Amino acid sequence: MMRRYDMIHAFILLAFLVIANVVGNAVVKGIVLLLFASVLIVNTALKLRSKMGDKLGEKIFYLVLLILDIILAIGAVVVIVMSILGN
Repeated sequence: MMRRYDMIHAFILLAFLVIANVVGNAVVKGIVLLLFASVLIVNTALKLRSKMGDKLGEKIFYLVLLILDIILAIGAVVVIVMSILGN
C-alpha cells in the first residue's frame, strides 16, 4: 500500500514540474515550484518523524533531504520575487 502511495505521489510531483516547465510566466512558474517544494518538505518531515527511532544514518539522510527541500523552497521564493521586481 505504501509503495502505491509513493508512486502516485511521485507522478503528481512530476506533473507539477512539467506544468512549471511548460508555463511561460515566471510568477506562475515560481508559485508551482513553491507548491512542489512545500509538498516535498511536508513529505520529508513526516518520513523523518516516523524514522526518529531508527538508525542514525537514516535520520541524517532525511535531515539532509529536508535541508535541500528548504533550499528549493527558498529558490522558488527568489524566482517569484525576482519576476515581480522585473529582474
